[in-house]
Amino acid sequence: MRPSPVAKLLILWALIMVAIILATVPDERPDKMAIPGYATRAADELYFRNVRAFYYTKTDEAEGILEVYRLNSIFDEGKVSSLPLAIYHNWRAHEGFIRIDSAYLSAPRPVLLSFSPSKVDTLHWPTDGNEEQYAFAYRLFQELKQEGELKLVHPITGETKTLTDSERKNLRMTLKDYFKLIGKL
Repeated sequence: MRPSPVAKLLILWALIMVAIILATVPDERPDKMAIPGYATRAADELYFRNVRAFYYTKTDEAEGILEVYRLNSIFDEGKVSSLPLAIYHNWRAHEGFIRIDSAYLSAPRPVLLSFSPSKVDTLHWPTDGNEEQYAFAYRLFQELKQEGELKLVHPITGETKTLTDSERKNLRMTLKDYFKLIGKL
């Protein structure tokens, strides 16, 4: 039994469509995390509040406008991370920010060095601007994915402190929760 001319045309049309799709689809999706954004969606906020907020201590700042979430479940009581991060959520404007928690840090600010198997990278401490804090968090998240060694270097004395596995997991969890809150993951 031979296929009809209509069936042949349909098969030819389908092959041409597949070829066009393969030619026009990009090789990989763009990294939407690289572009700073702070807007949160209602579904992401509900997920964070109902599922992830259990692991955080919540405090209100700026007369109740900002909710500040600090991860507290992995560290021992009273022990503070070498690199404490806090998630700031402005529930009125539906925005989320990641900040290095300055309440626990003293001046001068250290430099973060990342040692991956192939290279050494330096992440300079960000200023207080939201975009620089976001860029620092994004780069830190990328470095934590590579499973390299992270060290904090004191800028004056040169003293170094390697981040422990617990601290690395803490940072990764906080950053992952933040990027999910703002819809980047």
